[in-house]
Amino acid sequence: DVSLRAGPGDRVATVTFGPFGTPEVGVDGGVASVRLKSPRLRPAISRWRAELADNVLWDVEARSGLGNLALDLRTLRLERVQARSVLGRVHITCPDTRGSRELELHTVLGEIVVTLPEGVGAQITIKRGTLGSVRQKNERLLAPGPGRYITADYDTAAARVDNRIASAAGDITLV
Repeated sequence: DVSLRAGPGDRVATVTFGPFGTPEVGVDGGVASVRLKSPRLRPAISRWRAELADNVLWDVEARSGLGNLALDLRTLRLERVQARSVLGRVHITCPDTRGSRELELHTVLGEIVVTLPEGVGAQITIKRGTLGSVRQKNERLLAPGPGRYITADYDTAAARVDNRIASAAGDITLV
């Protein structure tokens, strides 16, 4: 399991991880990145936790085979987020800070839950297999076409997210 959220302002990042694998933190073109991934065929038997400074621009990549990914991105400055899980749950709370960002969420058999804070403009595109379902529980989201959702204020919102979601057989919930 991996949880990610904003942390105290006295550090760029604080990462707690298990005995297998190591996180990768770097800077490229003024954007910090954190990559959380265990090595193949070795289970991470402990919970990974990352707390990131909210005054740094981040790219985040989180992957899990069997575990859950809980990414609370509300106060983080982000450019791009990728979260992938095979059999786990991916729960994303979208960022509510100014700017536009891209989120890519993928699962094979797991569940994806996207929480959209009030005031965040969102555009969501969903590709899913026949065994998965979409539950739309957010009254702000309009459905202009199959697999497409958008908030009425997407073009004018100060904080915007472009979510691309793919699920082979898992359920997707938009809150």
